Amino acid sequence: MGKIKTFALCMALIILITIPILILGDTFNFETDNETLDQNVIVLKDPIVSIEIKDVNMAKEMQDAIDALEVKGVDISDLRNLKTEYAAYSNEERLALLEEDFEIVNKYQEEKQKIVQSFSEILNEEGYKNLNIYEFTKDHKY
Repeated sequence: MGKIKTFALCMALIILITIPILILGDTFNFETDNETLDQNVIVLKDPIVSIEIKDVNMAKEMQDAIDALEVKGVDISDLRNLKTEYAAYSNEERLALLEEDFEIVNKYQEEKQKIVQSFSEILNEEGYKNLNIYEFTKDHKY
């Protein structure tokens, strides 16, 4: 009988200790934001991340258009130069954003927009309106 009584007291003690810990643990997790628990979440409200995603998407669309035209034998030297300029302005824009020089950031965004429009116009002149870059640039907002 002594062993059963000891076992019951030990179990009661363990339960009395674990229940408050479980309740407090849930309370602490309930008060925290779900995004803070996941370290791999990309916060899209960050302007640097947003600009970088747009730049990567634009560079991909430009490269896809260049590849498609290269296969067809079209002269793509102007398009490659525009893509290189776009990448350079993107890098400079990110640096200016880190330095919080928003006047220069706006200047670079305007230059990038002009480059995208020039790229789109070249595609339009060549008669390649069906490429993704044309559709992508038509509704692209900076």
